[in-house]
Amino acid sequence: MSSPAYTPFTSSTDGRLPEPPSPKSPGDSAPVVVYKIDWPAVGFPEYKGKFALVLDNIFSPADCAKLLKAAESAGTWSVAKVHADPETGVETGFVDMRYRNSGRIMLDDFDLSDWILNKLRPYIGEIEFVPSGKFRMFNRNPENKDVVQVQLSRLNERLRFLRYGPGEFFARHCDGTYFTADRSEVSYFTLQIYLNGDCETLKGGPTRFVSLQPKPPGHPGHLDVDPRMGRAIIFQQAGLLHSGEEVLEGEKFAMRTDFMYKRVAPPLKISQKEYVSSSEESD
Repeated sequence: MSSPAYTPFTSSTDGRLPEPPSPKSPGDSAPVVVYKIDWPAVGFPEYKGKFALVLDNIFSPADCAKLLKAAESAGTWSVAKVHADPETGVETGFVDMRYRNSGRIMLDDFDLSDWILNKLRPYIGEIEFVPSGKFRMFNRNPENKDVVQVQLSRLNERLRFLRYGPGEFFARHCDGTYFTADRSEVSYFTLQIYLNGDCETLKGGPTRFVSLQPKPPGHPGHLDVDPRMGRAIIFQQAGLLHSGEEVLEGEKFAMRTDFMYKRVAPPLKISQKEYVSSSEESD
């Protein structure tokens, strides 16, 4: 699948993405806008080659209501824990509200995850195939040591729904990698969908990409993706430090899952060296 034309996001004076566009006329659907973040251009040269995509209005208000209803029909909100088993996704850790303070519902639903992926697929051609060595995760399975490339197979059926109220947050972290039990699939990218939010009723709570490197005077030192209904963000799990900033007013609802990859058979005619060179990736 060929990659769609993205709008490069190359400039931000206030350290945040613009608000999603509104419908052109009453009764119209809001237009979809897709931004690919150009990290060096926005003052993060250390993230050069790291993939992050923001899709505005990709999910309609009805879509968001459908997802939230599915979650709340499946269970009740419980306090999110800090750690999860990388193979099962089951929370095996502990509650640390100094580090992570939010509610969570986990829902395993193959049909719903397929529906979500079908909505996204026209926009994600760039990540349909990935060289397995690009993030060095897939090769942890000895059976995959000679695999040159991996292919997007599905979304993880484990959908994690998140609820943040005033004062709640998730401190700085990089997302973990999820493996299937047989190690035949591994995650490389995170998907987060914002299920509610506008600039009037929800204050705070952005997904904030940060760096530990010093920035020049006038640089905000971060890039915020504000929670807005129907907005989705896709980003690689290796090496992108981010946080869920504190909600100041209102409630923030979101859904998170993983893009899963499997080995390509037969291999495509592209070498890992060629791919990495063309993407200017630096591990």
